[in-house]
Amino acid sequence: MKYKVGDRLDLGGELCTLRYIGIIPDWPGQVAYGVEWDAAGRGKHDGTLNGIRYFETSGPETGSFLKESRVLKTAGAACTLLEALHSRYGEKLLELDEMYIGSKKLEGYGFEKLTLMNNDYLNLKVLSLAKLGINRLGSDEELDNFIAKCSNVEELDITSNLFTDFGAVISIASNLPKLHTLDVSGNRFSIREGFSKQCLHVRRLIIRHCKLDVTSLGRILEGFPKLESLDVLDNSIDNIDLIEFPKSLRTLNVSQNEITAFQSRSFKDLQTLIAANNNIADIPSGVCPAIRTLDLSYNKIALWDVVDKFQTVFPNIHDLRINNNTFTSDDESADEFYQIIARIPSLAMLNGSILGKETRREAELFFISKVRAGDICYDCSSASWKSLLRRHGITGTPIHSEKYETLLNNICVLEVYFKGTHLELQLLNTSSVRFLKSLIAQLLGLELLSMTLSYSITPGIVSEFNYEFSPLTTFGIRSDAVVYVNPSDC
Repeated sequence: MKYKVGDRLDLGGELCTLRYIGIIPDWPGQVAYGVEWDAAGRGKHDGTLNGIRYFETSGPETGSFLKESRVLKTAGAACTLLEALHSRYGEKLLELDEMYIGSKKLEGYGFEKLTLMNNDYLNLKVLSLAKLGINRLGSDEELDNFIAKCSNVEELDITSNLFTDFGAVISIASNLPKLHTLDVSGNRFSIREGFSKQCLHVRRLIIRHCKLDVTSLGRILEGFPKLESLDVLDNSIDNIDLIEFPKSLRTLNVSQNEITAFQSRSFKDLQTLIAANNNIADIPSGVCPAIRTLDLSYNKIALWDVVDKFQTVFPNIHDLRINNNTFTSDDESADEFYQIIARIPSLAMLNGSILGKETRREAELFFISKVRAGDICYDCSSASWKSLLRRHGITGTPIHSEKYETLLNNICVLEVYFKGTHLELQLLNTSSVRFLKSLIAQLLGLELLSMTLSYSITPGIVSEFNYEFSPLTTFGIRSDAVVYVNPSDC
């Protein structure tokens, strides 16, 4: 038999794992292959047919049955590592695909340049062997030949191949002395306990879309003790606190997994944590002093109280993405955008928008006015609140003080229209037109220079904002004024 259960196959460009070989009632006298597709939704079932389970899958619509004749006809030929190298970079090379390491597009060597180099593999710094059907290292002689040819490779892409044994990856990476970036995404690995070698020179490891669980990832990391960057987007990781990360790790991407929480002790020296699209509802109670960049977008944070913990847990946070969590009722609300800025004083960037001094000032004054009006619930006995008041020279005077009433009266509500989109913005009328423009651009996802603004304070009369750095009061802007967003001519 050509294939066995557990083999990886390429069927017409779609990768799958062979889960079953046998007979099913629907095809009497014919051998059926049960496969689990890598692409979610490509299958028709979960390995169950007519109430009988033939094999297990990781998803509800990833399994299919195929006749053996079809598999033998459509399965792409598998190859060794050296055969793949010769296929893509050797004399028979016709055209080299675009190469990627993670999301980074790289410039590859074309046929003409390789011909002039006389296939001098030693000049290869970036090596892409993606989607070539590699399923084995080959003989010891072949592996030695590959290592000799690629001894100067610094970045290696072997994504979307047919590997099953991660030990083979260790054998490759540990023998390439200059390799610092390794991308093995889109493979399905079995992970044995312990590796005979370690990849001490690899600093960046990308393992996306591999269906790894916590145990498997922990074993893999034993082979990469000097990692500085790890990307495990879209796997099956549910508890990162069980993983012993390398002490050298500075950047971690665990997006699109099944994580519900994490502890600060796991990230003492981590500087960048990307954990979007998980099920995180709270943040740790300790301190993560080194984290400056944090992405918790598309999670389950439901309370503003959690947001208020950020300045304590992440005292040096600089760049935060936290959109599409349930604590906000509307991610396009300027009110809630302002609130986040005011509650986390160290932020310089929020949800991709740069926060200048004017933006922060307007946000904090707006927040103060809303808290003191009783529209926002906040602990006014906290050190954070007192610091906020001191920063703007506001004393703890009664809520109906003259200074407070002036601040409250400066808030205006604007109706903003752009094509079929309508926004309602609240901001201080002392804000500049430029600030209003930047806020609208951020909420609508537009480029600042791709639009102009006009306004109407009298029905039927529309005027242009002529001076972008003038306050809105210059133009008589008050509540219920209408602002129109116009595409720029340039």
